[in-house]
Amino acid sequence: MHRAIPAGLFLLLALRVAAQKSEVTCSSPNFAWSSNDKGQDTCLIAAYLRAECQPNPTSFDLGPSNSGHYGPPTDVNKCTCSMVYYNAINACSLCGGNQTLPWSESITPCAPKDVTVAGFPEPIPAGISIPAWAYIDVTKANVFKADVAKNFSTTNHTMFSADGSSPSSSSPSASLSAHTSSLLSTRSSVPSSSSVPASSSAKEPSDTSSPPTIGPIPPLSRSPTASSASTNSAPSSLQSAQPSTQSSAAKSHSFNAGVVGSEAVISAIAVLAASAFLFAL
Repeated sequence: MHRAIPAGLFLLLALRVAAQKSEVTCSSPNFAWSSNDKGQDTCLIAAYLRAECQPNPTSFDLGPSNSGHYGPPTDVNKCTCSMVYYNAINACSLCGGNQTLPWSESITPCAPKDVTVAGFPEPIPAGISIPAWAYIDVTKANVFKADVAKNFSTTNHTMFSADGSSPSSSSPSASLSAHTSSLLSTRSSVPSSSSVPASSSAKEPSDTSSPPTIGPIPPLSRSPTASSASTNSAPSSLQSAQPSTQSSAAKSHSFNAGVVGSEAVISAIAVLAASAFLFAL
């Protein structure tokens, strides 16, 4: 339940489509990180985003410092039910010293088909750019956290706009993934020469014949065919050596047979000689 704020303490935030300005501004130096590259603060960015789905001038109320927050949108549409708008308007609220509304409560009046998580469903309005921090997915935390967005903005300076200076798609699956892919390609395409200036480190190396290997070196694997062949080759060599062993044995047997045969002949001759000698007597 939202805390009631006495009449007269409301701060009117008017979104004028024609003038394209917000009567509430984020001027706190602690939220300078939330502005885009055009110097537009998060309140003005939220005004542009809301006006994209609301062609007529609209207004909504914000409670005074430390006593209120933006409630769920009264003009329910795809823009006000998007997480990018939620992040921008809650950053504006915190910048003014106010509170935030949980994400689940902010989309209470929204139809499921109108809710866009970590994205903006319409083309980015002309004249603004959206910082990458506005695309942070707050589903798990269920609330916008300024410190998380600030830390993200220090490492990701991407700005999404409709003028071609960055990916025109406001879907995080396309825009933020494209930014991540560009970072990965930059890291994986480091030139081999250390004399190349740092500004050219994001370029592809001229020699593309051997692209860099990304990821751990795969473990060495043994080929089953090779191991089987080597295993089977040993018995075959033993088998090939076996006939030579048998051949040697055969030669040994034949030699022994020859010796035995020679001894028999000599014995026979000796017997005949002895018989002839006795006959002569």
